[in-house]
Amino acid sequence: MLPAVERTLLELRRGFELIVVVAGGEGRSYEEVRARLTHRRKLRLLQLDASASYGRRLQAGFDAARYPLIWQFAATGEYEPGELSWLLERIDRVDVVCGYRDGWLRCRRFGRRLFDWTLRLVFAVPLPDYLCPFRLFRRAAVRRIPLQSAGRFADAELLAKAVFMGMLIDAVPVSWQAERAKAALGVWPECGVADLLTDGRLLFRRPVFVREWSAG
Repeated sequence: MLPAVERTLLELRRGFELIVVVAGGEGRSYEEVRARLTHRRKLRLLQLDASASYGRRLQAGFDAARYPLIWQFAATGEYEPGELSWLLERIDRVDVVCGYRDGWLRCRRFGRRLFDWTLRLVFAVPLPDYLCPFRLFRRAAVRRIPLQSAGRFADAELLAKAVFMGMLIDAVPVSWQAERAKAALGVWPECGVADLLTDGRLLFRRPVFVREWSAG
């Protein structure tokens, strides 16, 4: 997947860097990731300790970014890198452009629909898919958001806080191959009820909206 991401970014003819965030014990080293790329000087690998949660890894990637736009992309093979161009077409007018998975909307069961309804009611996230990790952010905007969630609820937290902070958000449909993600990870990469009861409850009871440092 990384070579396809690299080709997409090269075709845009813009300056870029690839930031890959891994936790210790995931079996990937800097040399292993670097060997898969052509323009290897563009790669930055952030290797955190084994206890690093999803939310911590996400925040680390945002904090390390140096370019004005940040593309959040799950390299599990379920998304088409070339569809980044659809997000770029809209980012000039907003702070965040989110992809939403059309197939995911059709396959939701009652429990997932109830989960969606709860998030929209409690956290006021007016989007069709608040967990899709295919997004484009303005760096100045996303680095204002402090992440409190440890699990995949961090993806929802980003949007909830962006809405609260008055950021402009747009959404576009993106292709999604769910089975590829399940094959790569062994599980469905989704936020569940446990995340809502832990991270969601923390966010609702003690939300933090100010970073402890000033973004540069």
